[in-house]
Amino acid sequence: MIRLGKMLPAWCCGTWVAICCCGCLPTDMPAYVNDGKIIVTDAWDDSARALWTYDVQNKTVEPHVLSEEWHLSTAKMLGDQVWTEWEKKKENAKADDLASFEYTTKRFDPVKNEFVSGPKELEGQEWLGESVVASYEGKKCIFLPKNRFKMIEDKIKYDVLTLPDFKKEATVSFDMVIPAGRFWWISLAIKKIETEKKGTLLEIQQIDIFNQEGKKVVSIPNEEGRKIEYFRKGPPGHARISDDGKVLLLAVGKLGYCNFGVFDVEKGKYLWGGNTRTVIFGNPVVKSTEIWALELEKLKKIMLVRYTQGEKADECKRNIIFEYQLKEAVRTQTINFLTPMIHYAASPDDSQFVVTVNGKTPKLLFIPVRKDATEKDVVAVELKAATAPAK
Repeated sequence: MIRLGKMLPAWCCGTWVAICCCGCLPTDMPAYVNDGKIIVTDAWDDSARALWTYDVQNKTVEPHVLSEEWHLSTAKMLGDQVWTEWEKKKENAKADDLASFEYTTKRFDPVKNEFVSGPKELEGQEWLGESVVASYEGKKCIFLPKNRFKMIEDKIKYDVLTLPDFKKEATVSFDMVIPAGRFWWISLAIKKIETEKKGTLLEIQQIDIFNQEGKKVVSIPNEEGRKIEYFRKGPPGHARISDDGKVLLLAVGKLGYCNFGVFDVEKGKYLWGGNTRTVIFGNPVVKSTEIWALELEKLKKIMLVRYTQGEKADECKRNIIFEYQLKEAVRTQTINFLTPMIHYAASPDDSQFVVTVNGKTPKLLFIPVRKDATEKDVVAVELKAATAPAK
């Protein structure tokens, strides 16, 4: 039960920028948990949103909800833990009163199939969607923004909470913090520039890259970062570090379109880049010379796409490996215009994408990541409607 008015991002106004918004920060779902034995994800059908588990060996699915009165608003991986946030309307609250909702946060235990209470200090607050999985002084942690909205060139204050105990470690000040996967993260500084033809535009001022220990490994200067065109009315960005930690993917965009760049982590240099449609809404496979991602076309067709560097650094080759036709259009009115109709993540060995497709009958799709793959190799698993709480 997500409310459109509540989720509208402040960057639509052009002057202010939202720290985070549903659909911007990756949830790292679908995710393999319990040593790869279970896949967990969240999905919408025509009536509700639920957390789902898929038993890899037994090939069975199961929905998990708190109760009929609590509605799932956010599901997210914090490290190797599954976290959920739920909301319900306060008694006697007005229909258009956005401050009249109660919130509760629960960790889901995929082994026991049960929800566990979250940290007491955060109970009753809406915080999960804004949390940034990162690292700080050698510790795994999350960053929670203290000032949700800021002027585009201002610093942001974050509370640093260690994982898994949620102990407050510090309060720090950075430019916009974006997770990059595997506890890597970046601090992204944006500046406004004035142009004669296009008016006020945004430009990347600096990208600071931090590794899984929370140490800054390189700063990418303006002359390199500006090689990605930054949309004025688009989300802040989506970052992903390669498995070997040698390159960083940074994508910035707007609805249905985004530009991306691949950067050398050691030298702080722009290597190559291009543009795509939905890489910002999923976790692609990132390597030095290629990027694998999924694109959604006309709500009914998913394309496996491989991007490689062209003859010049500002050129990109886009190769569609195959197209997979959905039997029904994906659900388009689940959340807001920035929320993806599909979300996906790579398997631990990068051999396949696991995709959640929202719709009348939500599904899990298993899409192989290889050059000789075809639509016949895609495996679909239906997620039946959630009608009862987990036992």
